[in-house]
Amino acid sequence: MPTSHCQCGAKYRYSESSIGKHAKCKKCGTVFTLEPEDDEGPIPLADDSDMRGEIAAAAARVRNAASPTQGEVFVTPGSPGAVSSPGLGAPAIGAASAKSYAADVLWTFLFPSSLENLITFLVLWGAMVIAPLVLCVPLIGWFLWLLVIGWYSGYRFELLTSAAAGESDLPSLPSPAYLIDLVEPLLKWVGSWIVVFAPALLYLFLTWQQGTVTGLGLLRMIMGGIEGMLQGSASTVTPFQMLIYLGVLFWPIVVLCIALGGFATLYRLDLIVWTIIKTFPVYLMTLVLMFGAVSIQQALLQVAGGGFASQAQQGPLSIGGMVGGALVVYILATGLDIYFNIVLMRLIGLYYHHFKERFAWSWG
Repeated sequence: MPTSHCQCGAKYRYSESSIGKHAKCKKCGTVFTLEPEDDEGPIPLADDSDMRGEIAAAAARVRNAASPTQGEVFVTPGSPGAVSSPGLGAPAIGAASAKSYAADVLWTFLFPSSLENLITFLVLWGAMVIAPLVLCVPLIGWFLWLLVIGWYSGYRFELLTSAAAGESDLPSLPSPAYLIDLVEPLLKWVGSWIVVFAPALLYLFLTWQQGTVTGLGLLRMIMGGIEGMLQGSASTVTPFQMLIYLGVLFWPIVVLCIALGGFATLYRLDLIVWTIIKTFPVYLMTLVLMFGAVSIQQALLQVAGGGFASQAQQGPLSIGGMVGGALVVYILATGLDIYFNIVLMRLIGLYYHHFKERFAWSWG
């Protein structure tokens, strides 16, 4: 399988049918042409005394070329630029020095302490605060909103892949050059949730077919999201809850596989389960941190909403006061959502970065 390097040093593998095509680097965003390269190159020999060392180095290079390395096994044939290859030779440009898992997790929660990260976070926060205004555009408002969500989804995947490559700082905000750069991340993000909730949705469909749930009740549960689904009839709530929670438990590993190699990596469910078993303590910690982050986010929102409600109870608020209070809560909620999304995606990426040697990445 041919390989090419971006000017930033990131390495990509692709099928021969993609030779001559253009690909966008996942690390720096540069668009480059996929031209085959000779990975090995000539082996310089200093003198006869170093001959054994040179032969050993050449043999090591042949072994490395003959077997896939961490980060390359996820590449889907015909999908150039699917994932760069962390762990190849020298560290990638911008990669952080080796840290412990605990230190990286702590830094993930404290990422705004870096001025560059703080600026990136504030710009993203401001962009997502004003983004709903595109819904006011006649006829194409909803289409533009989907593109915004696609842009945001793309950045969430960038957060995951950069953390998986060992980078400490937040990646720069994406500047999509093509429409596919917005549509593809949106499909991947939505698809990750469809995959994990597919058994639950199938169960709902079957109960509806059997007449246990009415069509209106089914629509009400789906439109109400997960919380609405869990408020179903007594005959469906227990198995449905189990399927929903099971899907949530699998979501981190599913979104990781999709981010690094696409949906084609999900067909070996046995290897995914085996990976979770081999990394169970860390995977469980990742889930605890994920649910903890969501709980903190919900608690802070309840505090903000409770403060606004207490002001309303002290006396009738003017229209300006009500609008201002609702606007403050909305801005705060958006900021909290972005912060914990950044934390969550980095936690999943760090799970791979620090424990990838235990992963069953032999499929593909």
